[in-house]
Amino acid sequence: MLFFSAILMQGCSVLAWVGIMCADVALCSDVEFESFEQAWVAPPEARQHVPLKHIAVAPFVGDLRMADWWATVLEQATDRHVISPAEVASHLPANVLTQMTQSTTDQDDIALAPQVSRDIQADGVLFGRVVGKPPQKAFWGSKERYPKRLYLHLVSAEGTLLWKAELPFAVVKGTKEVDEEVVKRILLTHVRTHAKELGWTELGLVALHTGS
Repeated sequence: MLFFSAILMQGCSVLAWVGIMCADVALCSDVEFESFEQAWVAPPEARQHVPLKHIAVAPFVGDLRMADWWATVLEQATDRHVISPAEVASHLPANVLTQMTQSTTDQDDIALAPQVSRDIQADGVLFGRVVGKPPQKAFWGSKERYPKRLYLHLVSAEGTLLWKAELPFAVVKGTKEVDEEVVKRILLTHVRTHAKELGWTELGLVALHTGS
């Protein structure tokens, strides 16, 4: 079964919905990405002297796997040097990692960014926090659907919030594990498609390609 990348509803706005293709929908796990929401970019005067040549991706609160997916997206969609969550974690003191796992707001991320950037030698840090909702039954009750929301914050080494956005998504769990390589490709396409409205063009994080 082929999941549609967009659902058009008469009289309503387009809901960007991306799912993973699976030959047996009753068994396979899926990830569904909806439209990005609440995207915001700092004004030019706040970011004009931030090079963003080296971007560290912090381990995301609530979903470490999602952080790895975003590190891959940044690496493939931009020409920047991306420092993976595993490398970030390996260079940080235990107390800083603990603070990171307890982060709940953009202000927490802003406070952590200068030390993380200094320890990792990065120009900015991408923080993420995943908040889940109660599971739902999916596919006539044979699978569990877990709605979630990803909060993203890109903070400069000086502690300036440069960009933030929210991404609603859902994990639909079947008996087979989700194909992470497929997830990365779909997420990459989703980001490239919406790069301009996300504010990545303003930040200089211009997608290198427009195809999937």
